[in-house]
Amino acid sequence: RVEALAPGWSLWELPAPAPLDELLPPAALALPWSAWRDLPRRGPALAGRETWNTRQVRVAPRAPALLVVRTQWDPGWRAFAGPRPLPVRRAGSAFLGIPLPGPGAPAAVDLVYAPRPFALGLLAAAAVLGALLGLGLMPPRDA
Repeated sequence: RVEALAPGWSLWELPAPAPLDELLPPAALALPWSAWRDLPRRGPALAGRETWNTRQVRVAPRAPALLVVRTQWDPGWRAFAGPRPLPVRRAGSAFLGIPLPGPGAPAAVDLVYAPRPFALGLLAAAAVLGALLGLGLMPPRDA
């Protein structure tokens, strides 16, 4: 439905917002996100706890599925089912896609955002801090 607000301005009403997390057929990985609306769902996906760099999604796929998490894709995202790592793919050119095997899939998928440049920056900062502390603890030389 469209409502005209003013000349040249329109307001579009969407039928329903898209869920943050959903289970789609694995073929969704190759489709644009605009085509996902018509795909059958493969089971529930419920958001669990969330922090600034972690997110948990509880899933129960009825068949092999693609867990789509509507968070911006970045190579720093890692997915785990318990201690086992899961592949994270780019889905719909902007979101996270985690392939799941089907009914034997894990009940919870843990996502962690830990980009490599951040870890390298922490390591470099620790090295510089150690060097500065080492220089500060050295006794002064007599001239």
